[in-house]
Amino acid sequence: MADSTNFYAISYGAALAHYNNTRHGEAVEHAKTNLRDPTLPRYWQAKNCIPIICAAESWYEAEIYRALAEEIYDNAAKATAPVDSLGEVDTLA
Repeated sequence: MADSTNFYAISYGAALAHYNNTRHGEAVEHAKTNLRDPTLPRYWQAKNCIPIICAAESWYEAEIYRALAEEIYDNAAKATAPVDSLGEVDTLA
């Protein structure tokens, strides 16, 4: 698990680095590529929406990914029992 988590963190970090270096188009494309990974955990799905939302060229595109991030969060919250604080981490993974 640690290796895959590290991989997802590195992939997200690459998208964020593009954004931080004002290569916004590359940030968006890298984050979208990350989101196409069917094994990407919910936490990293939501994180990869952020560079897209911040760097999108249109409000419409940003809104699509904002709604997606919200849906990911809502689904994770619904899958976690309110008293299961440790389960929150497992649900997002």
